[in-house]
Amino acid sequence: KRIAAILDKADEIRKKRAEAIKLTEELLRSAFLEMFGDPVTNPKGWEMRKLGEVCVFFAGNSLPGGVPYSGQTGGVLLLKVGDMNTPGNEVGISAAREWSGETARGAIVAPKGAVVIPKRGGAIGTNKKRVLLRPAALDPNLMAIAPGKTLSLEYLRQWFEGVDLSTLSSGSAVPQLNKKDLDPLLIPVPPKGVQEEFCRIYTLLAARTEHTNAADALALQLQSTLTQRAFAGRL
Repeated sequence: KRIAAILDKADEIRKKRAEAIKLTEELLRSAFLEMFGDPVTNPKGWEMRKLGEVCVFFAGNSLPGGVPYSGQTGGVLLLKVGDMNTPGNEVGISAAREWSGETARGAIVAPKGAVVIPKRGGAIGTNKKRVLLRPAALDPNLMAIAPGKTLSLEYLRQWFEGVDLSTLSSGSAVPQLNKKDLDPLLIPVPPKGVQEEFCRIYTLLAARTEHTNAADALALQLQSTLTQRAFAGRL
C-alpha cells in the first residue's frame, strides 16, 4: 500500500503538469483569436495571401548516414517522424536520434525557425506541428515551412494550429501532403507590429510550457526509478 501510494502521487503530479500544458495551449489559442480573429472568416480584414507566396517549403528526401546524437553542436539533425515524439520535442525540436557533421548532396535541410509537419502516411492524422530550434535534414515523411519576411514564426506556428492536416492530404491508399496541397491555402497577413505583440505573448507562454515539459520528463524518469526500486524491495 505504501509503494502504491508513492507511485500514485508521482502519477498525479504528471497528470497535473499535462493539464497545465493543455491550459497554456488553450490560452495561447485564445490570445491568437482575440488579436487576429478567425483566420478563415478574417473579421479584422487583414490582407489575405497564399501560403506559397509568404513562405518557403522544404520537402524531405533521403537522409545521409549519421551517428547517434548526443548533444553535438553544429552540423544538422537527421530528422525522422518518430523524432517528433521524443521527450523535449513537444513544441520545438532540438534533438534527434541521429546527427551529421556535414550535409550530403541531395539532402533537404530546413532552417532553424521552420515549422515541421508529417507529410506521408498515418502520421498526417496525428496533426503534429513542431518548430525547428536548429537546422535539420528531413526524411521523405516530413515537410517544413519557413516564414518569409512578412510573417513571424510565432504567428505562422499558431496559424498552423488551426489547420487540420488530414483534410488536406490526398485520398490515395497512402495519404500524402505536397507543396501543391499547402501552397493555395489563404493566410491573413497582419501588420508586423501586431505580430510582434503576439510574439511577446507566445514567447512567455512557450517558456512556461518548455519548463513544464522539462519537469515532466524528469518526473517520468523519477517515476520509472521509483517503480524499479519498489519491485526490488528498496523503497
